[in-house]
Amino acid sequence: MISEIQKLKIALTSDCTLRCTHCNIDKESKLTISKEAAFKGVELLLNSKGGYKRLELYGGEPFLKFYLLKEIVDYALKKANFYKKNISIHIATNGTFINDEILKWIREKRVFIAVSYSGSKDSHNLNRKFKNKSGSYEIVKSNIKKILNAIGSNRFIAIYCVHPKFANNLLEDFKKIISIGVKIIDIECVQGIIWKEKDYVDFEFNFKRINQEIIKLAKKNDFIFHEGFIEFLRNKKFEAPNCPAYMDMEIYPDGKIGFYPYAFVDYEKYKDDIAIGDLDKGIISKYKNCIYGSNLCDECIYDYYKIKGVSEGYRAYNIRNELLRLNFKQILAKDELYTKKYLVKLAKIMNFFYGSI
Repeated sequence: MISEIQKLKIALTSDCTLRCTHCNIDKESKLTISKEAAFKGVELLLNSKGGYKRLELYGGEPFLKFYLLKEIVDYALKKANFYKKNISIHIATNGTFINDEILKWIREKRVFIAVSYSGSKDSHNLNRKFKNKSGSYEIVKSNIKKILNAIGSNRFIAIYCVHPKFANNLLEDFKKIISIGVKIIDIECVQGIIWKEKDYVDFEFNFKRINQEIIKLAKKNDFIFHEGFIEFLRNKKFEAPNCPAYMDMEIYPDGKIGFYPYAFVDYEKYKDDIAIGDLDKGIISKYKNCIYGSNLCDECIYDYYKIKGVSEGYRAYNIRNELLRLNFKQILAKDELYTKKYLVKLAKIMNFFYGSI
């Protein structure tokens, strides 16, 4: 048994409303996780050490399996209460399949919603297309506004997955994302696509400009947060955890367990290579005794993430993580009224995510 799993992702289904150009999921494979397998995944998360747990449900498009989604959420909330664990349940969606029934359920269950959204029409529609090749920008933007009206900004995260082609447009996309009321943003990087040297330079330069913009806005009492800041504050280490068993474990629709993002790998081709076990047989011995924070973590990461093509974008993630850490430490170091207010607000959001134990 892995000693501590803080975050677990469950890929509910391969079914999706979109055909995003950077996604490798076979949308015609008709894979959907069984309720029993999903429940086992929840138990795996909650039975590990640690009082703070985060469950992420995604796909494909998870709201296409709304009946299953509701059962998993109810089970996770019940079991978290039984085990006396603080759980934060997040649903990652492409934002195209939202209706009044779903909005009502989101409000009632107090789950967190993360929507993939790239700010500008050009950036968003480059990747996020329907089956007929039309872009999804307008409908996603409209649905984000509906979600924000329904649950507020503290339970909403915008996922901005940066394509190297738009690395130089990062700041402008960021401004457009927050212009519709988003306060928490998770900047991700497209993998499996070639990043040129100029793309990395542009990404780093513009990410620094975003960090400057966050401080500029904070001075005006307008507080915008990188989602990573919540984890920095929670674990008191002020850095991204470097352990895939702790933060990157995924359960795929067929019940296999791995660390690769479902959407970024040719699953049918590589599923046996990326699996570290399955829900029936358990974790293989190599990972069974993983301990978060071990000095073997770097070696484990180097040994595991080897699939050709998926490594593209990892350098961008390393740049992002370093700049997140530096930006957060910069805010901590400034003994000024606006930074104190910023950190108080961040602490409230962290408690909003997890509650107190």
